[in-house]
Amino acid sequence: MRWLRGFSGRRKWTPERELSEDALKDEYRAVKTGRNANGVYALLWERGVRRCIGESRILYVGSSWSPNWTIPDRLWCLVDRKYRDKHVYDDLERFRELAKSRHMGSKTYYTCLVMPGNRAEAREREILMAYMKEHGELPPFNRQLPPCKRKHKS
Repeated sequence: MRWLRGFSGRRKWTPERELSEDALKDEYRAVKTGRNANGVYALLWERGVRRCIGESRILYVGSSWSPNWTIPDRLWCLVDRKYRDKHVYDDLERFRELAKSRHMGSKTYYTCLVMPGNRAEAREREILMAYMKEHGELPPFNRQLPPCKRKHKS
């Protein structure tokens, strides 16, 4: 997405992939072969969703900064009912039903910006602040900004 690219710096967002068990199995394989699995991730809808100002495909922006709770772990919570990620799984299910009833599409995608865990949460906050500035509110499934600073073990 063009809008997210402004926050990548030297790193690049991964190509968008449909959120599915098969795609996440590929992500786990990549992690096992040594790819860093921390960073920022974004859930995207196939079409733009109206916001206070304009519209956006971004539904949620999150980060992973722990070696024990990687990006694939967090995304897996959104495809398997056994591993619920707080409110996001339920919000996504309700949104899918609403979108289906209004013929607004049915596919959820994700993209990741892989980086050291100790930088991920600050980058997530930057992205959310810029989103708020552009759209007048947080993405639909983000309920609050992450804390300004937190000590991370890298």
